[in-house]
Order: sequence, then structure tokens, then C-alpha cells
Amino acid sequence: MTVKDPREIVKHINSRNAKILAVFIVIGFIGYHGILHLTSGIDSCKWLLSDGRFQGFRVWQPYGCMMHSYSSSDSQMCLQYIAYWGGKTHVVFIGDSRIRQLYYGFVSLINPKYVIEDNIAHHNIHYSDKELKVYVDFIWAPMVNQTMFDIYKPWIQDASTKPSLIVTGSGVWAIKISNASMEMYASYQRNLSHLVPMLNSLTPNTKVLWVLQDPVVTEKLHPSRKMITNEQIDLYNKAAMEVMHHSKILIWSSSRLVCQGLYQDQVDGLHMGKNALNYAIQILLNMYCNDHMNYNDGTCCSSPEPVTVLQLITFSILGVSCSIALAMIIHRKWISRKLHVNMNMLNNEGESLENREVLGRFYKYNGSMLDEEILGCNRKFFL
Repeated sequence: MTVKDPREIVKHINSRNAKILAVFIVIGFIGYHGILHLTSGIDSCKWLLSDGRFQGFRVWQPYGCMMHSYSSSDSQMCLQYIAYWGGKTHVVFIGDSRIRQLYYGFVSLINPKYVIEDNIAHHNIHYSDKELKVYVDFIWAPMVNQTMFDIYKPWIQDASTKPSLIVTGSGVWAIKISNASMEMYASYQRNLSHLVPMLNSLTPNTKVLWVLQDPVVTEKLHPSRKMITNEQIDLYNKAAMEVMHHSKILIWSSSRLVCQGLYQDQVDGLHMGKNALNYAIQILLNMYCNDHMNYNDGTCCSSPEPVTVLQLITFSILGVSCSIALAMIIHRKWISRKLHVNMNMLNNEGESLENREVLGRFYKYNGSMLDEEILGCNRKFFL
């Protein structure tokens, strides 16, 4: 294998090659983001709620957008902003103890002085702040059945009572009380099919989030919950995703990934740990508040700002300049090509002219010799 001389490599390092490399890099980024938008859509809320990764030391990062870290003051400022413009925040959590955990985390961030009552189980809970126009409810409905259907009927009948956000999910209770039977699984699928049209009718004024079931840590589960396995949870999650695939319901799967990455924090093997809960609440607030607050580091669920007149003028000038530059390049290429064709024609004409001059001299010289020979023959004939 021959080793190239470093001086040969240095010759290729110049401004022209650097420009070519820069163009290819820009085209590559445009192609990558174009493919990303085609496959995942342009809705950054879906990116926030669906996928992400841990980077660094337990730092969750959604794919395709940035997530702002909301403090208590940030969340209160968001709710004040919504209230100032005449809106109200009515969030309803519907489900089992896992959904209740999200309710407690959400309210505790809004109001750090909120006291969690551990003795409240299998009951509805209400929190309100009239100054901020905030109303947060937890409704105990651990299974997808008629009880859950009845919760949504008043909101469908009276649009003025619709909440602004619904966070719901179900699965582990159906697995537990049926001892993971397939009959219950089939019933779960049927009931979900009946629930989806009701949830669709609440949109778009109400955002509906369906929370996929988090994985469990089997060795930490109480003996009465041993039938709740990750295989069963995956089965129920798959059913929910299939039934809701073409609906207007937002499927929240990123919290499941967060809980899976921080499974060591789970105390009882069923409910998410403190760090995972904090990330889940941050995802929820980013989805609800980013479009109102416009934080520089919170691009998820944030609508692009309207185009200003200055931007329109700038892009117009840029477009005209690019068009002129392209026209000049094409014109220069055309002139260069025309000159090249003309030069070839002149060269060909020059060669033919030179050939004619040589032939002329040849015939002139040979013709004079022939004349002299003919005259000599004539003299001999007459003498």
C-alpha cells in the first residue's frame, strides 16, 4: 500500500474544496431533516410525547426538539399568562393509582405547599386556585368500562364544561383482577373501541392524552401483583396503540421510556420513581405551556413565530440575488461555450486556408515546370 505525500494532500486543502464540502454538509442536513419530517411529521408535540433518549447523566432529551425545565414559578407564570388572556386551565386525570401519581406530581409543582393525603385511595380528588383559574381533578376509574364511559358523557353533551386537557390510561387493573386472562384482554380491546369515538368528539378543544402503561420491576412487586408482567403490559399497550392509531388521541409513550430507563428508582415495582415522575411532569408542562411562554430552550410544542415584514424583505432580496447570480452563471457558461465553438470554427477555417495556400503553391510550382517542358518539346518538333 503506497502512502501519499503529505504535500499532495495539502494541495487539495483550499477554499474551493472547502466550499464544496460545506455545500454537501448543508444538503445532508436538509435531507436528514426532510426525511425526519416525512417519517415523524412536523408536529413537535408528537416528538415530545413519543420518543427520546437519555444523554449525559440521566438527562432526558426528546428527539427533534428541546425541553424546558419548569420550576414552580415558571409553571405559575404560564398559568397566569393563560388566565390573563381570558383562558382557564382545567386538567383532568382519569385512571388508577399510576394516573393519580401524575396528578399529585402536577399539583405539587404548581403549588409546592400542597399536602398529599396518603389515606385517600380509590376516591376522586379536586384541586383549584381561583386566582390562577386552575382546576385540576383526579377521577378514579381504573378500568375501561361503563364507569369510564359515563365520565365523558356530560362533557360531550355540554361543550362549555369540557376540560382543556385530559390525561388518562388503564391496563394494570384489568390484568390484576382477571389474573392476566385473555378474556379480559379481549374485553379491553372491545371497550377501547367504544371509548375512542367519545374521546375523538372532545377534540380539538380538549387535548386527550392516553398514557401507555409503564414497565414493572417484577422482583419488587407485591405478591398480589405478581400476575402483572411486562409481557402482559406490552400486550395491552399494543392493543391501545392499534385501536387509537387513526384517532385524534395523543398517545403518550415517552413517559414509559423514561420509567424504563430509571427503573432502579421504583420503590414498589409498579409506580414510577421520583426522577421518572419529575420528567413525566416536565413533559406534560412542556406540552401545555411552551406555546404560551416561548422559552428559547423550549421548542417542543411551540408554534413558529409569524413571519415579519423585515424577514419577507430579507428573503425577497436573497431570492432575487440568488436568481441574478444563477442567471449570470448560466450566461457566462453560454458565452464561454459560444466562444469555444467559434474558436474551433476559426481553427478549422485556418487549417483549410493553410491547406489551400500549400496546394496553390504546389500547383503553381508544378504548373510552371509543366509549361517549360511543353515549350521544350514544341521547339524540338519545329527544329
